[in-house]
Amino acid sequence: MSIPLIIYTLIGFIVALGYFINKYPVLVFVGQIINLAYTLVHEFAHAFVAVLVEQRVAEMRLNFDTSGHVMSYVKDNRDGLLVTFAGYTLPCVISLVLYMLLEAGRASFVLFILIGIAGFSLVFIRNWYGFFWIAGFIALLVTVYLYTTPTVIEHMAMFLSAVIFGGSVYGGWRIFMYSIKRPGDAGDAT
Repeated sequence: MSIPLIIYTLIGFIVALGYFINKYPVLVFVGQIINLAYTLVHEFAHAFVAVLVEQRVAEMRLNFDTSGHVMSYVKDNRDGLLVTFAGYTLPCVISLVLYMLLEAGRASFVLFILIGIAGFSLVFIRNWYGFFWIAGFIALLVTVYLYTTPTVIEHMAMFLSAVIFGGSVYGGWRIFMYSIKRPGDAGDAT
């Protein structure tokens, strides 16, 4: 792993954990917007697997507080279990694929995958904040790809991959701890 990728990974964990961010109001705002990249991938995973197991996805929401949800109609418990677990396992797999692409020198492919995830999610989004955030995210990625240098593309891809990786590790750990300490507040784990 290259030195910049290691640095971005550390930054991704810092953003995911919220260290230093909660002390400064401007950073809280920026941190929430950045962490929505992980929330988008998390909610995409739920919706994508629901579609794969031929279930109906009613809605997806992304909220300013970095929370989100997908409502799907699942016919049996096995499919429901797959849809639930996908929100934590698939973002880890996606982040590892993104890292592999970065190591192979394919940073633009990272942007293409993220644009694809955002485009798929845009079909199911049902709140204005989520809609505008996803539309802005797609516009940002397309602008970076079309109008910047390969170095900027690489750094954008590393940063977003690190945020998604940090969020996926922290999100899985957080839900595990909630399921032990406060089972009623464990979200997908209940």
